[in-house]
Amino acid sequence: DFNATLSLYSISGTITASGSPLAGVTVDAGGGHTATTAANGTYTISGLVAGTYTLTPSKAEYTFTPTSLSVTVGPSATGKDFTGSVATYSISGTITADGSGLSGVTVDAGGGYTATTAANGTYTISGLPAGTYTVTPSKAEYTFSPANRSVTVGPSATGKDFTGTQNTYSVSGTITVGGSGLSGVTVDAGGGHTATTAADGAYTITGLVAGTHTVTPTKAEYTFSPTSLSVTVGPNATGKDFTAALATYS
Repeated sequence: DFNATLSLYSISGTITASGSPLAGVTVDAGGGHTATTAANGTYTISGLVAGTYTLTPSKAEYTFTPTSLSVTVGPSATGKDFTGSVATYSISGTITADGSGLSGVTVDAGGGYTATTAANGTYTISGLPAGTYTVTPSKAEYTFSPANRSVTVGPSATGKDFTGTQNTYSVSGTITVGGSGLSGVTVDAGGGHTATTAADGAYTITGLVAGTHTVTPTKAEYTFSPTSLSVTVGPNATGKDFTAALATYS
């Protein structure tokens, strides 16, 4: 009689990340044959019959180079190594204002991860490790809705959109004649932005974008000093006053 014993073999290697051993990686050879790397990054899968196996490492939030190895055993195979890298993800979305893409918006996820919107208002922040980020858009003279978003990535997060609204300011003042408020004066800042003085001579022109506006008062039969004012807004401008005098003729 003869007693036959099936020869069994093993596959072993080391997995590192950033030059250091990577523990806790599951290495799968198929058919229920697996091992997990130890603190020093090493693994050994035992009990394999002679043949070819596809060896695949996996660990949450890591990618590996190579992604898999084809290994033939009989005898045992050693030095079947992999290199791991922390998986990175992205956050992308679109920022609009008045229904159109808004370019030049800085979108900040913290930790130095930023992007700037393109002409069509789209952005992508790349290279993010898995985690939760507070994404905040900013552009001079704009406010955004929402002001920020808490976004969890892993996998990548898309559709993280914002709507921008251009900030507006106001110009206000008082128009007097003979020391008293003059009502019914039209005060024009251009671009359709006007106001009319109340009974006490006060006016406020709202909805002005940041910039310089020429403010001009008019009322039939009156002249004004000064005839107009150059006013820069952003923030609001107050105390932009005029003095009226009844027009005289000859």
